Amino acid sequence: MAKVLQGLVVFAALTGPVIAQAAGQPAESAPERVSGQAPEQASGQSAPQPDRAGARDAGANEIVVTARRREEAIQDVPAAVSALSADMIELQGGLKDVRDLSYLLPGLSFVDTGNINSENNIRGAGAGTARTAGVDSPIAVLRDGASLTGGVIGGRTYARADLFDLARVEVTRGPQGALYGVNAVGGVMQAVSQRPRDDFGARARLSYAPDIERYQIDGIVNIPVEALNLGVRLGVQNAHRSDGHFFNAFTRAHGDVEHYEGYKATIAWDPSATFGVLGVFDYSDEVSPSNRVKNTNQRNDPSIATTQVGPADIDGPYVFQNNSSNEVDRRLVNLNLQVNWDVAGLTVTSISHVRERDTRFRQDEDGSAPGYASGPFPAATCGSRACTTTFTDVTDIASQEFRVSGQAGDRFTWMAGASYAGKQSDFATITDGRTISATNLAPNPTVNGASVAKEEELQTGVFATLAFSATDALTIDGAVRYNKSDKKTDAYAVRRQPSSTLSCVAAYVDPTNVFNINPACALTRAQLDETFKNTAPSVSVRYDLAPNWRVFGSAAVGYRAGGFNSATVLDPAIPEAFTPERNVAVEIGTKFELGAMNFTVTGFQNNFDDLLVSVSSIGPDLVSRGYRFNAGEAKSQGVDLEAFGRAPLPQGWGRLTMNASLNYLTGEIDSGPYRGRKVEGSPEWTATLAADWMRPISPQWRLLVSGSYRGQRGGFTNTTSINNLIELDDFDLFNASVGFANRQWRMTLEARNLTDERYEVLRDPTRSVWSDPREVRLNLAYAFGSEAGPGRP
Repeated sequence: MAKVLQGLVVFAALTGPVIAQAAGQPAESAPERVSGQAPEQASGQSAPQPDRAGARDAGANEIVVTARRREEAIQDVPAAVSALSADMIELQGGLKDVRDLSYLLPGLSFVDTGNINSENNIRGAGAGTARTAGVDSPIAVLRDGASLTGGVIGGRTYARADLFDLARVEVTRGPQGALYGVNAVGGVMQAVSQRPRDDFGARARLSYAPDIERYQIDGIVNIPVEALNLGVRLGVQNAHRSDGHFFNAFTRAHGDVEHYEGYKATIAWDPSATFGVLGVFDYSDEVSPSNRVKNTNQRNDPSIATTQVGPADIDGPYVFQNNSSNEVDRRLVNLNLQVNWDVAGLTVTSISHVRERDTRFRQDEDGSAPGYASGPFPAATCGSRACTTTFTDVTDIASQEFRVSGQAGDRFTWMAGASYAGKQSDFATITDGRTISATNLAPNPTVNGASVAKEEELQTGVFATLAFSATDALTIDGAVRYNKSDKKTDAYAVRRQPSSTLSCVAAYVDPTNVFNINPACALTRAQLDETFKNTAPSVSVRYDLAPNWRVFGSAAVGYRAGGFNSATVLDPAIPEAFTPERNVAVEIGTKFELGAMNFTVTGFQNNFDDLLVSVSSIGPDLVSRGYRFNAGEAKSQGVDLEAFGRAPLPQGWGRLTMNASLNYLTGEIDSGPYRGRKVEGSPEWTATLAADWMRPISPQWRLLVSGSYRGQRGGFTNTTSINNLIELDDFDLFNASVGFANRQWRMTLEARNLTDERYEVLRDPTRSVWSDPREVRLNLAYAFGSEAGPGRP
């Protein structure tokens, strides 16, 4: 509570003088836009046409989403659905990564590793496997209607390019296996790209953070080609950070530098009112810090022997000593093509998707500089203090979905479709620099080597939905999907040590090509093949008690396919495969409106079978490795409270839009070796608040004040040993900005982590990952034409 009050005081001190100065200014005569309403509607221009690709606005107080693969008002969906509009994203400073999403969207828990393996989970789904490579996402992560998850490194959530130039972000909580297939155990996240607009326009934004020498430039140009019924939208992003918060005292350089460039093209072709094509293409290249930047020696788990913990860290959480830089280099290509055709009373939709991701992830394993005290923690395999591990991941994804929808009479609406998805991932781990002791610097052939896992997956599915309006007030929806997942893996190890008769150095540094270089360098090969089949039904009921009040209930199934533990080739004690996880969930709730505010209250229970968790094993080479394990049955239950819309203000006080939530979650494992223990990885209580206030201070200018809050309480961190001994840190995090804008210009002063909260975002048994300190940004943006508006640039 003290931190909450501190944040409010600092925020008031930052904005108070500006607000006081603006207090007596005349109100602008133009109508003010409510939450979700397009800027063109606010300025008196014609309203935009319905958006084929995703969400649009049905009116001043209705937000339309595509949570059930069809357009409908968010308050009519019989599920807990949250939406984040493009205007709110812009006013809150944009989205850099999934961390920003968790600050703005209700019901998301965030596992922050400080790198691209950070991810969200919903209602505890996935908490037991967060941060573990080689397991499918528990959340269906979609972009423009297509799933994008797959692969090992950074393959379970959005990349930075996926969150650029969006129309909105939607989150549907609760399992959605019937509609979205595999991996929708806890819910669905969907990012919808902004479509080209009817008029020419452009915008640019410059952001600068002086404390860490970081700048970011975003640019958008919108080009209509009326003669061809064509619209083109081009975007570019560039970010560079040469300073940082985390200093490497050995290399005398900051460890959290950043280099990013991304390009996006969106093309819409609508030759007729019944036929349309939308294509989205983007490319990005980024260099960002890895998780070991924030590594400190700390005995968080009292069950861990003191001999397994390194010497006390004397530098503190923001200074470290590594022999080499720790960073991630990722290149991403993404292509999405949608076709919509209204013919003979039916709507035919095709979504094609191709995604290529190439990632290299390098980290210093000992987390210290030469001369750091040696010890048996956990084994003296890094005596040279120059141990490094390099992870490489090349993942290709291709998918195709085809569906047809229509109506039967006045009371039945139906949809049927089929989907196909192919994934291929080549993952390699290369370890180097390990020695037998601190004095013997000769490479140890036992622990210096490489391991490879080549995986192929083919998913095929068919699905159907039927909605029945029994009366004007009662609606019943049913859906079912059958899905088959064929998985193959080819896992093996590659020796490093050269001998008089065999040299494997070339194969060791390029292990995925070992069979082309020298097959004799491959060891302990395992070729596995498995087919997983799932049927996921769902049913929901909604009853309208009044035009602005409805109740609903649902039962649904979510699942994620089983898979393989490639580390079995290095440690025979690790099981080769794990079976699918399944969640059968029930939910009841109510949605109602009061004025321009929308409210949702839901209660839910998840029933997990074959719950997937992360465990670890120390192999014969004394190296600890994580793998996946089916722990048994588990239950989680909780309550979600959410409010969003336009808050009432006195006449002349401007416009305040907001979304706020309070979420409670608890869960327990009912069977297996961890019976009776709490499900880890999600806080018990989370609260979010995002608000934007605009007030006219002249006929042309407006005062802008934006802020967001995220707090969490209770729960246990997700480790590789479920023992409920390591509690999650409680924290209160505030972001805020203040500035001025007209239809062309916007100038803001922004603070991330306003109160400079220092907390551990992740706690393992023997290490801690710390939060980023406060970051202050200066933002300047300009827009004209279709990109201008009171909520932009």
